[in-house]
Amino acid sequence: MSEPKMAYVNNGSVPEQHDSAAAAADPGAVQLLAGALAVVAGMEAAVAGEAYAVHRDGDFDAVCASGVTFSKGDEVYWDVSNETAVTATASGALALTYRLGTARAAKLSGELSVRVKLENFQIKGRGLSGVQELVEATGNLLNHGVSLVSGESAAVTATLPDGDVIGQQKLVYVTNVDNAVVLSVTSHGTSDPESFTAGAAGQSLLLVWDGTVWQTVAGNLPTT
Repeated sequence: MSEPKMAYVNNGSVPEQHDSAAAAADPGAVQLLAGALAVVAGMEAAVAGEAYAVHRDGDFDAVCASGVTFSKGDEVYWDVSNETAVTATASGALALTYRLGTARAAKLSGELSVRVKLENFQIKGRGLSGVQELVEATGNLLNHGVSLVSGESAAVTATLPDGDVIGQQKLVYVTNVDNAVVLSVTSHGTSDPESFTAGAAGQSLLLVWDGTVWQTVAGNLPTT
């Protein structure tokens, strides 16, 4: 068995019990369960289909690349694809990078782990499921979930504010263009702000927050 990705240190509550593991997982593996990150507890690997336990809080030593540094109190994120701790401004697999917690102590260059306070930070609602709004007037959009924007009653300029966490997703879908529909993205990878003007109903834009700006990952909503 390999060294744990997240080694438990102390200060955690009683591990949370689950009836059935979705897949095999080593102790210290990071999972996304019920909208928040969790760490597989115990000394033995979880077996698919069998009961197991996870930590939702506590202090852990998380594996981290040698050149990555943290100051005490910095936010720590988890790169799911590479199974390593990263900084809030790290680039990479944006849709698979989630907030883990905060650094308990400074992590210097050359060190291979960062001590992190695991926080039960709810990712649910920062993706696309479960949150939807109908927008028919000029103003700010929610910075997560799905926004249905309609120009049926009046012209609309919808402004997308900055995101909160790396990997946060936002979908904007235009339902009507009887009047002009404009999307203004305050911080975008191509311009600050970047403007998109709908040419037809059914056009959309999917964006992901990379910690600094929104990046377009799909869609057919044209720039102005």
